[in-house]
Amino acid sequence: DRWPEVAALPETLPSPQLRIRAGRHGFQLAFFTRMLFSCLVDADFLETERFVRGIGREAWPDLVDLRSRLDTCLAAKRRTDTEVNRQRARILDHVRGKAALPPGLFSLTVPTGGGKTLISLAFAFDHAAAHGLRRVVYVIPFTSIVEQTADVFRQALGDAAVLEHHSAFDLAALRPSAENEERRNGEERQRQAAENWDAPVVVTTAVQLFESLFAAQRGRCRKLHNLAGAVIVLDEAQTLPLHLLKPCIAVLDELARNYRASIVLMTATQPALSEPELEGGLEGRVVVGLGARTG
Repeated sequence: DRWPEVAALPETLPSPQLRIRAGRHGFQLAFFTRMLFSCLVDADFLETERFVRGIGREAWPDLVDLRSRLDTCLAAKRRTDTEVNRQRARILDHVRGKAALPPGLFSLTVPTGGGKTLISLAFAFDHAAAHGLRRVVYVIPFTSIVEQTADVFRQALGDAAVLEHHSAFDLAALRPSAENEERRNGEERQRQAAENWDAPVVVTTAVQLFESLFAAQRGRCRKLHNLAGAVIVLDEAQTLPLHLLKPCIAVLDELARNYRASIVLMTATQPALSEPELEGGLEGRVVVGLGARTG
């Protein structure tokens, strides 16, 4: 069989059309290089995999289908008429009403018990549909909460719709099982998607996200380009480590500024990320601000 013909690259390429932020030009160019490297590494892995296996990867459900499943789940929850559910419905309607806002930086402040897990997912799906974004990435500080959130999403969207990726999720254990072909295929797809986050809904830890964004290993960098055009929800945003706050904020700002990502800072206790000492911080929109009350 003949190899497919590949067009020759032009001798010169235009400079990247980056929206420059004062004081960060060098950082922005370095990050642009990392994004190119991510595309190259992932393409190399995928082509090698396709050549060896002879087939491509199985497709995931698309966001339109998952959004419909979530609507069905939320409608079922509304049938129980309690004061808590009425308040959750009010917050949900308000948040979904903001989904058409342009991509960028958002804050979502909902008190404990307000149902922010599924409410934020509804905003993310609506926002992605309004602007042609590709996936939703949930970033959570604690592994136990990652597992809980992934379980909630699976209940709403189906077992095969969510990629859960963290250190306690042992990919080595997800090897083919001869007893159950369907389970084997699902586990293999999860293992493959964890390599590059090519899934519609990813639930992961802050360590996985930020170490990948600043890593020097091919495997970790492979997933970076799939953050472009994504809705990235940072749950419990106030837990961002103070000693790493400036680089974390800089990279989130860059994803929103030049890579069509929308960043949602979600918590009941919003951190002050727009202070001058944070070198500009994050200038976001408040999707809903209901204070930091508990109960």
